[in-house]
Amino acid sequence: WFKDGFCAEEIEQSARTGVSVYRLLDGLAERTDGMGDLIALPHFAGALSPESDPSATGALYGLTLSTTKGHIARAILESVGFMLRENVESLERLGVAVETVRSLGGGARSRLWSSIKADILNRPVATMETEEATALGAAMLCAVSLGWYGSVDEACREISRIAETHRPDADRAPEYERKYRLYRALCRRLREARDDMRTNGGQRRG
Repeated sequence: WFKDGFCAEEIEQSARTGVSVYRLLDGLAERTDGMGDLIALPHFAGALSPESDPSATGALYGLTLSTTKGHIARAILESVGFMLRENVESLERLGVAVETVRSLGGGARSRLWSSIKADILNRPVATMETEEATALGAAMLCAVSLGWYGSVDEACREISRIAETHRPDADRAPEYERKYRLYRALCRRLREARDDMRTNGGQRRG
């Protein structure tokens, strides 16, 4: 959404140089300090986990005249980290210990994004040698069924390998803790405001 709607310059530069447009946006985000109060809520198509809310919408909070495209790009990357932390905390409340998070898919190509996630989660984030885990998982199940490996666990040990581990920066953790609390508060208060508007609007129409 952000790339297509606001990054025509980077799209043109990518076509001209062959450098991924997402890498160019990472560069913009990396050149910001990342420690301002700009917060993005990434619920552009509703929210599914850890709380299902199909009516949730996205938002940008903290825009000023000093806000740049790079600040917005970074806020979007951070917002996914905040949402990931919500899910990790939900698992922990159920008694599931989460020591390391493994990042998969195209987003795992961004070293900046993995580092941001590690700082927000305050735990290591590992990227894998094979990014497309769905196809790899299907291949592993086929290999087990053909008898090439004795079990799925054995196939995982032999085939699924970590490429790089990003560890949290202790200096950044306190500031990301503050931003995470602000993110949670914004999610809650905007949901309350939306629900209040619907309730009062319905009463007025009645």
